Amino acid sequence: MNNDNAENLISKIIEVIESEKGLESVKVERDIQVEGRTASYPVDLYWEFEGGNGVNYKVIAQVKKVDQTLSKNELFQFANVLQDVSGQVMGVIFTQPVYDKLIQDIAKDVGIMLYEMGNFNDQSFWQPNISDIKIDFDTEWIKAEKARKGLEDAPISFSGDPKYMYIYDAQDSCIDSIEGIFNAYVKECNEKEAFSEARIEHSFEKEVFLETGHEVIPKVKINGVSFGLSFTQIPAWDAKDIVGKIIHTVLSANLQ
Repeated sequence: MNNDNAENLISKIIEVIESEKGLESVKVERDIQVEGRTASYPVDLYWEFEGGNGVNYKVIAQVKKVDQTLSKNELFQFANVLQDVSGQVMGVIFTQPVYDKLIQDIAKDVGIMLYEMGNFNDQSFWQPNISDIKIDFDTEWIKAEKARKGLEDAPISFSGDPKYMYIYDAQDSCIDSIEGIFNAYVKECNEKEAFSEARIEHSFEKEVFLETGHEVIPKVKINGVSFGLSFTQIPAWDAKDIVGKIIHTVLSANLQ
């Protein structure tokens, strides 16, 4: 993505904010210096609005690096800016998909919304649809582990967002997530421009384990994962939808 597309994204977001009926925007500006308690900071997009509850909310957004994946250092620097600005402040970072659990956790803890744009450009694109997810558990391993821990036939349930279903290697290092597996195949299809519906059967070459959250057996061995993959061609992005999601996140967050 070139910088013109980032600038276009900022322009469209501002256009939606300024035309949104019933939204009491106090200020919306681009490429400004925002004053903090100890310093001033360059900001790609600044938006201040009244949330209908008598409270003014401030949104500070980093937009121009949307074609890059967020690093820990960038996140820490951005978090420091938010902490130095007074009031009810929400940070928004437009970025490529983030699979690092530490970055995700830190962003959530400090009140930063990660708006992941994927293969962002100003043209229409093929949106992936994932369906009928099935995880191939190593039932013999699980049976043996239950017997070893004295659980016998006690069930171990699995649920949650595939983005946060983390996969570990035999050394207990987090190497991926279930969503990361999906995205690897999506990327391959995009590179080959192969958008036909398919059933993906992914097998792991090495021993891997899925985090369960279970108190006694926190991880279980899995052999693979299968899922349906199809694509729908849609516009690259919708500024109205972006603004709506930011508003919802700001109003539902417990800002300090």
